[in-house]
Amino acid sequence: AMGKSSVGTSSPYSSRSRKERVSPNAFSKSLTLNDKFKLIPPSERMLLAGIVRGSIFEQMFSEAQKDLPPGMALADIWDYLPAREWVGELLEQPGLLEKFRATPEIFWNKGGLDQQVRSVLTETLLGESLSFSMEDFRGALSKNIFKLWARFSQRIKTAIAEAEGKKDAGLQMQWMKEYLDVQRKMKEFTNLYDEE
Repeated sequence: AMGKSSVGTSSPYSSRSRKERVSPNAFSKSLTLNDKFKLIPPSERMLLAGIVRGSIFEQMFSEAQKDLPPGMALADIWDYLPAREWVGELLEQPGLLEKFRATPEIFWNKGGLDQQVRSVLTETLLGESLSFSMEDFRGALSKNIFKLWARFSQRIKTAIAEAEGKKDAGLQMQWMKEYLDVQRKMKEFTNLYDEE
């Protein structure tokens, strides 16, 4: 079972302090009409199930923290915005995850929970066994961390273009160095998981 989760404690879900983290909405955007019809990818469904189940999955999430881009939190590995926001809220507020596991109906009655997220949570809470293996879960976790690195890299590319537009060669060089570092990290990350 999990201990209380709070920023600044030893929780596996909160290794970065609020000051070190990039804004929780760094990759968020307003929901558009297309987002309303977007489905939660299977890998993200597995990760949500892992958050709900805890135990060995908690340990895997904890180990994965070191692989996140600088300033990113565990919730940022979800690309599906409602899931990212729900997990972010759940992990940021001390004791909220334990409260959810003990009395999930409180969250259902609160309203505002995305229907797809709710469906995954319900299936996980009511199911006796999971529909995926540990290997599948590890693969989903590494895939989503890699996708987070790709989004992080894209953000740096945007910053390079903005620096170029401002004709700020110093800032542009700084961002280019950062971009190369991120590309190197992504290559290391890919090689590490290709070996497993």
